[in-house]
Amino acid sequence: MTLNAGTLLGRYEIRAHLGTGGMGEVYLAQDTQLERTVALKILPPEFATDQQRMQRFVQEARAASALNHPNIITIHEIGQADATHFIATEFIDGVTLRQHMQGVRLSLLEALEVAVQVSGALTAAHQAGVIHRDIKPENIMLRTDGYVKVLDFGLAKPTGSGAASIDTEAQTKMLVNTSPGMIMGTVSYMSPEQTRGLALDGRTDIWSLGVSLYEMLTGRVPFTGETTSDVIVAVLDREPPPLSEYLTDVPAELQRIVRKSLRKDKEERYQTIKDMLVDLRSLKQELEFEAKLERTAAPGFRSGDFVQRTSGQREHAASATEREIVAETESVTPVRNTAGTEAHAGASQSKRNRWLAFSLIGALLVAGLGFTAYKLFWHKSGAAEVAHFQTIRLSRLTSTGRSVMSGISPDGKYVAHIVSDGTQRSLWIRQVASTRNVQLVAPAESNYFGVTFSQDSGSVYYVRGERNQPVKQLYQISVLGGEPKKVLTDIDSGITFSPDGARFVFLRFTPGAERETDLMIANTDGTGEQKLATRRAPDAWFFPSWSPDGKTIALASINAKLNWKVTIVEVQVADGQEKMLGSKMWLDVFQLAWLRDGSGLLLLAPADDAPDSLQIWLVDKQGGQVRRVTNDLNNYVSLSVTADSKTIATVHQDKVSNIWVAPNADAARARQVTQGSGWGYGLAWTPDGRVVYSSNASGKTNIWMMNADGTEPKQLTDLPGTNLHPAVSPDGRTLVFVSDRDAEGVHIWKMNPDGSNLTQLTRDKKESFPQFSPDGRWIVYESWDSGRPTVWKISIDGGQPVQLTNKFSKMAVVSPDGKLIACSYWTEQPGSPFVLALIPFDGGEPVKTLTLPNTAVRWSSDGR
Repeated sequence: MTLNAGTLLGRYEIRAHLGTGGMGEVYLAQDTQLERTVALKILPPEFATDQQRMQRFVQEARAASALNHPNIITIHEIGQADATHFIATEFIDGVTLRQHMQGVRLSLLEALEVAVQVSGALTAAHQAGVIHRDIKPENIMLRTDGYVKVLDFGLAKPTGSGAASIDTEAQTKMLVNTSPGMIMGTVSYMSPEQTRGLALDGRTDIWSLGVSLYEMLTGRVPFTGETTSDVIVAVLDREPPPLSEYLTDVPAELQRIVRKSLRKDKEERYQTIKDMLVDLRSLKQELEFEAKLERTAAPGFRSGDFVQRTSGQREHAASATEREIVAETESVTPVRNTAGTEAHAGASQSKRNRWLAFSLIGALLVAGLGFTAYKLFWHKSGAAEVAHFQTIRLSRLTSTGRSVMSGISPDGKYVAHIVSDGTQRSLWIRQVASTRNVQLVAPAESNYFGVTFSQDSGSVYYVRGERNQPVKQLYQISVLGGEPKKVLTDIDSGITFSPDGARFVFLRFTPGAERETDLMIANTDGTGEQKLATRRAPDAWFFPSWSPDGKTIALASINAKLNWKVTIVEVQVADGQEKMLGSKMWLDVFQLAWLRDGSGLLLLAPADDAPDSLQIWLVDKQGGQVRRVTNDLNNYVSLSVTADSKTIATVHQDKVSNIWVAPNADAARARQVTQGSGWGYGLAWTPDGRVVYSSNASGKTNIWMMNADGTEPKQLTDLPGTNLHPAVSPDGRTLVFVSDRDAEGVHIWKMNPDGSNLTQLTRDKKESFPQFSPDGRWIVYESWDSGRPTVWKISIDGGQPVQLTNKFSKMAVVSPDGKLIACSYWTEQPGSPFVLALIPFDGGEPVKTLTLPNTAVRWSSDGR
């Protein structure tokens, strides 16, 4: 039976015929009630009396509808109109994997991307107790936006808790005796136990995915034969040709993954699809990182070898002008965020579906590829002038992952690095010439930073801060291990040594009314503290670096009068006088390091047109000229240099963030609704259950809106600068967000939900983290105008803002009844901890404090 355009099946209007599947015809249709496009799979009337076909038809709908995952087709309804049975599903704008391959093999990264998304879908299915049992290219669709969808759960069956097996002998016999067109396609992807009609578990899907991955890579299935019986014999008895027979330079890890998924004994196969997913994702991230280095590094760079430039004579690897960068590379698998970064969770105000959303961002979303070394040539046209880097060589040093900061010893023999496992941090060291990492300091729920070696390379200094405690300590430990020794207390930066190694300099932030940044000098044992210079709030210094001649200390200087831009300054050691080094005003600066001859400074900073990516730069001391050392899409978050300036140590971090949605109070059922990086800057629910979020997916950070399942993303702002931290009014008519589009500061703006009627609300120097009051009349936010955050509020109509706190307080959220504000709070008394404070909505002293981590919070819907 063929349905013509315009035919109505219940509330569905047929638009076009899409194709024919094993269970019937598939049509494009319009849901006339919900006004959405759907796909209708229709069981022919002659099959309606076939009990087996009807059972499979219903089973498909029930199996798929029980799953809720972005990589699994969404079932809207199973219905009947007169004598016609149908399933209404989401319409997938794309092609099947079979159509996409068309007899050719995919690239490594393309095949891995498909395999990762399919294994993600199967992980969700298996956790729900559902085995697919028919994974093959015909049942995998590729959407035009990059999403992969797993289709056709007609052979799937629930397994209860997920551990029970399924007797499939009858089902196997049915498949083997079906029409020739379906036999070959299905049997070729069957696991050995499935072809033999044995009990099945999730490992049969692992086999089928392995076969599909093999075919994506090679353009052919691993088990072939002229007849169905021949194929079954091959599946049971023969080993597939190795990938290297069809591919050149195939990664050994990829061969291992495919081999393990195609073990004939299921006990030797991957035991869970999640294990396979972890391996696939890790390999994909490693290949992506290597490809990105090849593609985006400066001209003349190539991973693993030297590329000679055409200017001048060829130079040898042993050249005395050779320079090296050691980089800890970080690539991420989305995991839940913890200390050191900010995670936002918001409960939906929609009564229809109460969900919890997670925005996962920041430095701890990492599963690293390891330290990586670059060899660099640079030429000098004069004694003090350093020209651009010319050639880079990459060689990997470690594969520990999870490192968030590193430092290299002056002699270049050691690299110390801080490792985070999410809740704890530890300090490790390795000899550059070896492959062994040694733990110096055991894991603890503390924040470690400021890794620095002594001038003789015999000790490692680091700063340790306890959770919720603002006062930090400096420790020293031998590179050979032993007990850490506390050197001094009350330090707020890493240290940098004088050229003779007898003293070091550091920063100390003074709380209270003064709110000063003091530049301090002390002996290497922590004695003899003296204040060299002071910077008063709202201005501040960061990242001191002592010059090789011992005369000056370079610092990053943030200045409120310069719209919070950062400049590089030098403070004279003799008298504390300050002068600017160059005229460049940076968006931000992270860490400084002098070159050995004092001719320039290396620093970490973002480019003006790429605020989310820190690069390594070189600032010339004499003329202040700025040159890029790295010019790629990576993000470098740590910087240190050897005494001879031949080696730089830096941490490369590749941040990946996604939005996840889960039933309220049931985070275990969280599902990912976005793909890739760029969703790390706040999110909010609308009253009708949509998500407003900030994303740099378009290249600039703007405000977006999408459905709760990740569909129909819409960009709301197209503004210069950075736009983030959105909030939605209770009636859904107004959105507020933070933007630095105004040249005079970072302010809060409001607009309509469609992006129209853009209006600036605040006009101080720097405001952030806006939140609506429950009645929608007020915006509560934090202001940095005084040099540290305090909580304020302003009418949604604008006007004069009202200060609510006069102590260090941030990340304020209003209670559901509008009576209280919860915020992170510090009394600014030395030694006092950060607490969660509850203050009256009209401001004043806290009415209650709670000892909680210094992080963002949300009220529960009942305000309790």
